[in-house]
Amino acid sequence: MRTTPWQLFRFGFVYFNSQSTVFLVPALLASSSYQAWIGVLGGYLLNLILLGAMIYIGSRYPEQPWIQFGKKLMGKWLHSMFVIILLAWCVYYTSYDIQSFVLFFGSNYLRDTPPWFIQIAIAPIIMYTAMRGVKNIIYMADGLFVLILTSTTLMLLLFSQQANFHMLSALQHHLLPVSGLFENSLTSLSWFAEWMVFLFIVPDLKLDKNASRSLFAIASVLCLLVITGWLMVLMNFGPQLARQFQYPFLEIVRSVEPDSILSKVAPLVIGIWTTSMFIHSAFLIYVASRCATYFTKEKGQRLSIVLLTAAAVSIAFYYSNHLSLYQKHYYSFEVVIIWIIVECIPVYYTAVYLVGLLRHGKSLRLSRR
Repeated sequence: MRTTPWQLFRFGFVYFNSQSTVFLVPALLASSSYQAWIGVLGGYLLNLILLGAMIYIGSRYPEQPWIQFGKKLMGKWLHSMFVIILLAWCVYYTSYDIQSFVLFFGSNYLRDTPPWFIQIAIAPIIMYTAMRGVKNIIYMADGLFVLILTSTTLMLLLFSQQANFHMLSALQHHLLPVSGLFENSLTSLSWFAEWMVFLFIVPDLKLDKNASRSLFAIASVLCLLVITGWLMVLMNFGPQLARQFQYPFLEIVRSVEPDSILSKVAPLVIGIWTTSMFIHSAFLIYVASRCATYFTKEKGQRLSIVLLTAAAVSIAFYYSNHLSLYQKHYYSFEVVIIWIIVECIPVYYTAVYLVGLLRHGKSLRLSRR
């Protein structure tokens, strides 16, 4: 299968939309009031650097996956260390997905259901989707793209009906200190910059100019959606009340009249978000399994998917019994820094490639063929 740039855009939109537009907005509301949009723009600009590094290093070796050519650049042991780090990050991130899913449904719709039951119920879905491979994950995203785009647009339009647009004048008067804006920028960057996992679509995808445009379009649309969602929440509730909500979009839905259109489409939107979350988790587990099979010479990928999913569920189960620890880790700035260090992996490989290019000139370019 050769993934087209338009397919890449649809997949990237679904992959990022499942997390950033739902969970980044509450984090921004909790850390700032009227100036979060500056932090989002700062994170977007920093994100373009990481995206450019991923495109550059991926395009240098169009016929090889990162798992293979990375060893030539970094050496066996250092590359193996990065593979292990990425593997652990994917599993840990999947545990966040699972626990976020459990908290959302457990606190809103399944209040008397034990967390372990929900975790066990969704684990086979993640396993099965990951086992189907990247082709089927991308095809699933194709089917969801139109539904997510339509429902997101509809929700934002309906949110704007109750919004107080006079608050827009306050955006230029309530300034955060530089340290606060910088922290918001790094927080936004940690949500925007998961580009490392996109190298696992290569060589099914050629990172040419068309693919690059699609990737940059994903980053731009994502930034616009986060800012728009943040503004809608701010103009509906104000900064003080909005920061009290864990799921502000759901609170907007609850605040409307029961007979309105918005209250009728809410279950559909929640169902679509749930499916996109499964795609996000399944792709992370797929990437983790590729990292695991690097050490087994491409053997036992199905078994590794089962074991890695079980590991993610186990971490989520631990967090479900230590909710205060989960909240501390989920919103801590230390975790943001760890996320960015992992997401900067393409930058490390690009830097090593450029240093080698300066030292050896054309010889490095010829050696990758």
